Amino acid sequence: MKCFLGSTRFPVVITLLSCLLLPASAAGQSGNGSYEQYWERVYRGNHVLQIDFTVSRENWDKLTTSSRSQRRDQESEYLPATMVIDGEKLEDVGFRFKGNSSLRFAGNSPRKPLKVDTNRFVDGQEIGGCSKLNLSNVFKDPTYLREKLGYEVFQAAGLPTPGVGWARVTLSVEGLYEEVSLGLYVLVEQVNDDLLERQLGKDSKDSLLMKPEMFTWQYLGEDPEAYEAYEIKEGRKQQELIARFARLLKLMDEADDEQFAGQVGELLDLDNFAAYLAANALLVNLDSIAAMPHNYYLLVDEADGRLKILPWDLNECFGVFSLGRTPADLATWDLDRPYVIDHKILRRLFQVESFRERYNQVVKRLAGTFFSEKELFARIDELGEVVRPQLKKLHGEAAVAAQQAGVEGSDRQTFALKPFVKQRVASVQAQLAGEEEGLVLQSFQRQRPQVAEMTPLQKLWADVATAEQAGEYDKAIEAVSKVSELTKAAEDGYANLRLGWLYYLKRDYQLAIQHYATSAIALPRALSPREGLMACYQALGNTERVIESARGIVSIHAANYPANKTLADIYYGKGEYATAALYYRHLATLNPTDLVMVTNLGWCYLQLGQLDEAEQVLNNVLTVSPLDNSARQGISRLQVMRRGQAINQAVMKRLMAALDADGDGELSEQEMAGAAAMLGTLDLDRDGTITAEELQQSAEEGPDDPAP
Repeated sequence: MKCFLGSTRFPVVITLLSCLLLPASAAGQSGNGSYEQYWERVYRGNHVLQIDFTVSRENWDKLTTSSRSQRRDQESEYLPATMVIDGEKLEDVGFRFKGNSSLRFAGNSPRKPLKVDTNRFVDGQEIGGCSKLNLSNVFKDPTYLREKLGYEVFQAAGLPTPGVGWARVTLSVEGLYEEVSLGLYVLVEQVNDDLLERQLGKDSKDSLLMKPEMFTWQYLGEDPEAYEAYEIKEGRKQQELIARFARLLKLMDEADDEQFAGQVGELLDLDNFAAYLAANALLVNLDSIAAMPHNYYLLVDEADGRLKILPWDLNECFGVFSLGRTPADLATWDLDRPYVIDHKILRRLFQVESFRERYNQVVKRLAGTFFSEKELFARIDELGEVVRPQLKKLHGEAAVAAQQAGVEGSDRQTFALKPFVKQRVASVQAQLAGEEEGLVLQSFQRQRPQVAEMTPLQKLWADVATAEQAGEYDKAIEAVSKVSELTKAAEDGYANLRLGWLYYLKRDYQLAIQHYATSAIALPRALSPREGLMACYQALGNTERVIESARGIVSIHAANYPANKTLADIYYGKGEYATAALYYRHLATLNPTDLVMVTNLGWCYLQLGQLDEAEQVLNNVLTVSPLDNSARQGISRLQVMRRGQAINQAVMKRLMAALDADGDGELSEQEMAGAAAMLGTLDLDRDGTITAEELQQSAEEGPDDPAP
């Protein structure tokens, strides 16, 4: 297949940027006055900043290489770069990649998530009193609105929140990219000591700030250094604040219910936590402490010594982070249990009646004010008026259409903003009125029952899982066989499904096929057995059976992405470009943000000679991803093909002119008889063969030939 370079990319790349800019005249200033100017201009006034980065080729290559090898939790090294913001130039700012999934999704695209430290290499170099910039490509929100709208809900709940705006960003890498437009980005202010001082007051300036990455908290003893595990960002020298945090964790772990309820308010800001959880629940923001180990800050406030929680990274709020649930399920999330994992501090807080009352009061207040269909829809429309002109200018009509679909909803946008808001608001009102019970979302961390509590069947399945995890596949297969004996069902679809998988792991593909086939018969509408069959036939190199299996999957679930992609790639490799185009076009419809599939569709059109269609598709890709290598190669190929067509036309014109001696536009018998001699004039080197180069040269030298 034609090399389709790069990994999945998105036409709408959203980037988070923090603690940015003032007008050029205010650059380098610090203090509340300059910050207030910045806030009013960028965050409240919605001024779209222009940010230009220049990075040396050496530093860019270092960052690119390190990002491919570093661990998920590992930060890359800052390297120097030049930054220009609204015309104000800053030399030698610290520049590095950031993020995990957002960085991986960027693939070969230069639109990486970034972190910038303006005074990393130049002491005191600041912008509006700020030095840290976060640029995170929020790749799952074509609306460009979720971050801003989400933080406004938290702000309405009474929490300190980062400001959110937008910026146009360009990148120059010496010898590689020359001021390439990376498009529109979302700006999010950095949570740091400066933000705390501005929003909470001077007494909070030297607080303990942490950003933990753990599913639950635990007491780690009295040694302050042990609490580095909670990712201390600021305040390491605040020993008393660390000690107060440790006392809270010890209270959480060891106190009985009465002690916990009576003392927790001394160490934890109950109003703050109630407000956070209320806003988080309304937003269905599962990519947070509610269901994940990240995307929040903890603050032990110097002002009162109590722990506060602050929101962070809201690009997947309003139900985008689904945990495998449908939007309809998520919209009905139970207000009475606004957490998914069994996080001890949250569980214990909701066991305290006074805390539940605080939480419910915030939910009711927000539901009666900002978190209503009328208010949210009006705000969505207002912010959309800011975003759409920028998208049209920078990314073209395709991005505008994607943004509109992401807001209003379509067959392609299952997590559209307005439909989800409408459903969530309705469910919240119904739950508050006692007319509806919310859906309790269970943790995806499966809690296996203790062996003593297991039934014989559960014990066997546990043995299967244990053996499989240890790589003891024969032992796992033996345990599954005992399952079949116990259930007296040799044709059991689930047992055979597991056996198929285990034999696949053993690379015994023939036996795997047998069990997957048996499972497919027992479970006629299940996709997993057929996906197993497809994988086995792929491993065996049996293309026809892969096609058969993939078609079986598509017949059950037409939108199955892996099966459609498999069929598209196979038919392209077979040279059946028309059929491949059908599948690539379907894939592009299922996920218009998958630029690899869209680009492959363009290559199909090229192979079919449908140059106009190819040009339109590939140019659409380059509009939203200007440095997409495969699309650029496709355009180059298209230009060559168009030139070839022009040359062919010129050659035919030249041939006709050479053969049509009387110039009447028709070849007589006499003229045909002299055709051989006339064609000899095209054999420039007189070797008896007319090459493509000779045809091209003859065409270009012809006095009447058009310029291709």
